[in-house]
Amino acid sequence: MKRLLLSPLTLLLAFAAQIATAQQVLPPADIPTAGYVPDALTAQRIAVAVWQPLYGHLMKRHHACSVVLVADSAWAVRSGKQPSAKGGGPYMLINKRDGRILEVSYQK
Repeated sequence: MKRLLLSPLTLLLAFAAQIATAQQVLPPADIPTAGYVPDALTAQRIAVAVWQPLYGHLMKRHHACSVVLVADSAWAVRSGKQPSAKGGGPYMLINKRDGRILEVSYQK
């Protein structure tokens, strides 16, 4: 009887260990020296690609982006607006090394 109870328990523990191992995120060894987002143009393209589905209806009044490297580790991308437009615009912070989007907001 103990053997029958031990078998499902062993399978359950093995399955849980496999899930825990699969969820570990290992840093890739092939990250480029300059990072996945090496320049302002790449950061701008990422930002616009993410903003379009989120703020598409508001993006029509925005044009050129302002891109600034913050502490040599993240790109701060702020959408410009036409001088006659009221309100703020989309803002994004992108990790230079691995391309993670750290923040997305619409500033007013």
